[in-house]
This record gives sequence, structure tokens and C-alpha cells, in this order.
Amino acid sequence: SLKCYPGRMDHVDDCLGVCVRALRGKFARGALGADTVGNITAQPVPIHLDDIAIGELEKLLSLPLEELALSVLNLEHYSQLLALLPWNNRKKVAVTMLSVVDSSGENMTKLSQMDQLFSIIAPLLQKGASPGIAVTPEEDTLVAKVIH
Repeated sequence: SLKCYPGRMDHVDDCLGVCVRALRGKFARGALGADTVGNITAQPVPIHLDDIAIGELEKLLSLPLEELALSVLNLEHYSQLLALLPWNNRKKVAVTMLSVVDSSGENMTKLSQMDQLFSIIAPLLQKGASPGIAVTPEEDTLVAKVIH
């Protein structure tokens, strides 16, 4: 969608929405952990995805980052889909997002964007929230650069 219809964020969001609905139907336990404005909770109720599904979902969430950077914060289904990933994989997507935002030089202008960004990078901010997942000094520096 990004290549065929550049600038059509509605197409990208529709693709993410299809994935959310498909996974929601497959795992209909209400486990998305998203509130009404699209922000993800710190620790959503996990659903079981196999390693291949987790890897593909992580790739799907990382694809629009290169092209859209902070604009992904405007996608309604991005956070809902991200909430399905295990904490460690959410951390990987958060690092990718911060790297792209840092290299793009984009600035956040809306409080809602900041709120959404903090929801997405929560795995980098909440040390000890998930056992066995450490935040490296490089990741701390990346968070500081983007927030500053």
C-alpha cells in the first residue's frame, strides 16, 4: 500500500485494521488492551502467537515507520496491533520507531502525539516491567535524544 498509493495513510490503516480484526476474531478473549483513544496499555493481556506470527507482526509494524515516521501515530489501528505483541517484541518496534524519528528530525507538535509515542515506547521507559528484558544504555540514549 505504501508503494502503490503513496501518501494514502487510510490504505495503510485499513491493512492494519484487517489484521487487528482477524487476530481479534481468532483470539476473541478481548485481549487487545487498547483504550478508547487507541493508546495501548502498559501490559496488555497476552494472547498466544507462535514465533513466526510474532516475527511477521513485528515486521508489519516496522514497515510503515521508515516512510511515515511520526505519522504512524495518526493510524488508528497501529497501537491496537502493537498491543498484541509480547513485551520484548514491542520493545524492538519501539527502538525502531525512535531510531526512525531521530533520523527524520521530525518534531511532535501535538500532545496527543506525545501521549501516543509514550504508549508505544513504554517497554523502554518501564524498567523491570517484564522480567528478563533489560534496556541498554544505547536505548536509554535514543529515548533521551528523541524526547529532548
